[in-house]
Amino acid sequence: MRYTLRERTSIAKALHVPVLIKELRTGKKERKREALHTRKRTVLFNWLFQRVVQIYFDKEQREL
Repeated sequence: MRYTLRERTSIAKALHVPVLIKELRTGKKERKREALHTRKRTVLFNWLFQRVVQIYFDKEQREL
């Protein structure tokens, strides 16, 4: 499941995850500056983002 930057931002905001929101904002500039480091970070961020979304939707499903 791939999300665009805009989708990620809105989901992160909707879930009130400040760390994710900050990461989304700074991600673009850093990608230009330090490609390898940011690539690792992006992979980590994507994984973290996936987990947060998954946990959130699992919780939503249980409440229904």
